[in-house]
Amino acid sequence: MNTSRIVAFGLACMLAGALADEGIAQVRRASFTPELIDGKPIPDHDTRPEFAAPAVWWNPVISPSSLMFYRGTQFPEWQGDAFITGLSSQAIVRIEFDGEKAREAERIPMGRRIRALEQAPDGTLWALEDGRPGRGGNGWLLKLTPRK
Repeated sequence: MNTSRIVAFGLACMLAGALADEGIAQVRRASFTPELIDGKPIPDHDTRPEFAAPAVWWNPVISPSSLMFYRGTQFPEWQGDAFITGLSSQAIVRIEFDGEKAREAERIPMGRRIRALEQAPDGTLWALEDGRPGRGGNGWLLKLTPRK
């Protein structure tokens, strides 16, 4: 997989709050115009030929907060997959790629707002929970390992 042309994730995050639609688009050519981010409705994906439709999108939104590509050895079946953490979805979403196509392969329910996900040098995953008011705004750091 060529990750250099995969994700316009920053744009998806920027659009999510104002326009209530989220997605991952493969970047082929960059040409973003103000009418897409000034509060106007998102047009149908096939109405603007100069833009590629997202490869994966969510509605209702997942409220993405971070993106990472897995390259570790602890979960060999996830090699090259992308992971998006969700705030409103309270989940970690795994995305599989097949050439030009992408799909949501798995939604891992966490039961809490996940702010970030990082891969440790040993291939395990660390998830950072969003702070909770009942704990003084402190979140938890969760280590994710394969089931034995």
